[in-house]
Amino acid sequence: MSANRAAVDRLRARLAAVSDALREKLRESIRDALAQHIQAQFAAGLDVNGQPWLPRRRRSGGGLALQSLASSVDVQVDGDAIVVTISHPKAKFHQGGWRRTRRRVAARLMMPGRRRVGVEWLKAIRRGADRGLRAAAREGKK
Repeated sequence: MSANRAAVDRLRARLAAVSDALREKLRESIRDALAQHIQAQFAAGLDVNGQPWLPRRRRSGGGLALQSLASSVDVQVDGDAIVVTISHPKAKFHQGGWRRTRRRVAARLMMPGRRRVGVEWLKAIRRGADRGLRAAAREGKK
């Protein structure tokens, strides 16, 4: 098991120990932080590891790749999970790469793989959890 996957599992175990209302607030806060991070990632043209995506081809205008996919990103809470989907029809080709005639077109990773949460995504998840806990503490003092 990778180290950051273990960190996510530890966070999940900690969440299991708190009240349902607090867990719901934490999930929403994590969802919001992750959605905000993903939009910033797309706007900057960076992959899940913070590396720049390959630029667009000159004949298609050059510039940052995949910015048009940002509007198709959806982040939702589903039970104890936060589900990120990209509904753009070309997303699967960019995420996994593809073969064009004799050469392979490199993938532009938009989301981490199933077994590894990217370091930047893990930071966003932690920021969301921290914000949610701070908000809950403020509400508890009222």
